[in-house]
Amino acid sequence: MLGDGMKSILIAVALLQGAAVPDPAPLTPSGNWTVDYGDADCVLSRDFGIGKARTTLGFSPSPFGDSVEVVTMTAGAKFEYRKSKARLTLQPSGFTMDSDAYIYGLKDKAMTVTTFTAVGPAATHWRTSTGVALEPAAGPRATIAVPDMAKAFGALNTCQADLVKSWGVDPAELDKTTVLAVPVAPEGWFSNDDYPSEALQNGQTGTSVIIWSIDTRGRISDCKVVKSSGAPSLDRASCQAVLRRGRYEPALGIDGKPVPTHAMRKVIWRMP
Repeated sequence: MLGDGMKSILIAVALLQGAAVPDPAPLTPSGNWTVDYGDADCVLSRDFGIGKARTTLGFSPSPFGDSVEVVTMTAGAKFEYRKSKARLTLQPSGFTMDSDAYIYGLKDKAMTVTTFTAVGPAATHWRTSTGVALEPAAGPRATIAVPDMAKAFGALNTCQADLVKSWGVDPAELDKTTVLAVPVAPEGWFSNDDYPSEALQNGQTGTSVIIWSIDTRGRISDCKVVKSSGAPSLDRASCQAVLRRGRYEPALGIDGKPVPTHAMRKVIWRMP
C-alpha cells in the first residue's frame, strides 16, 4: 500500500500532467504598421517584440477577399524547408482558419520565415481583430497583439485598388458583392502530380501568382499570370490546374442574385 505522502505526490503529478499549458504572452508592437506595394500583392506589416523575441508579421489578403497570406519572420534559421499544417485563430472573435504552412530558413539573414496561406473570406474578420494565435504543427504556438487593424486596412485598401486596376479589374467589383464566391474543395485543386516534367528535370521552383474570372454559375475562365514564378512551365501548370479542377458556389449581388467576380491565388511550387 502507498503511504499518504506517496499518494500526495502521485496526485500532484497527475494534476500537473493534466493541466492545460498556458498560452504564451502576446507579443506587443515595437513598430508602426507599414504597407509595401508589390507587383502582385500589397503587404501590411509590423514588428512585434524586441531582441531575440522580435517577430515581423506580414499580412497580405487577396484584393478579392477570397484568401489571405500571413508571413512571420523570427530570429534563427534552423532548417532549410518544411511544409506542415497550421491553424490561425483571430481574437476576440475566435474565428479559425486551417492553413498550409511553409517554413524555411534564411541562413544569410539568420531568420526563419513561416508562410501561412488560408483560403476563404478571412480578410473581413481581420479588420475587427485585436490579436492572432498562430499554431503551426511543426513549431511553437505564437500569439501576437494586432491593434489598430481597421485604420491599417484603410491604407491597405488604397494599395489594393491600384493593384487590381493594373490587372484590368474594376476595384468597385466587391462593392457590388454581398456574398463572396465560395470555392468547392480547394485543397484538391493543386497537387504534386501537376509538377511539369520540364521543371522537374531542370530543378525549377517558384511561386506563380494567378487570377481568374468566376461566372454566375461558379465556373472558372480567363486565368492569367500576374506574377511569374520565373519558369513558364510552372506558370502554365498553375492556370491549367485551376481551370481543370476549380469550381465555386457563385458570388451574390445586392439583389441576392449571382454576379460575376474574380479570385486569385499564389501557387507555391517546391520539389515533391
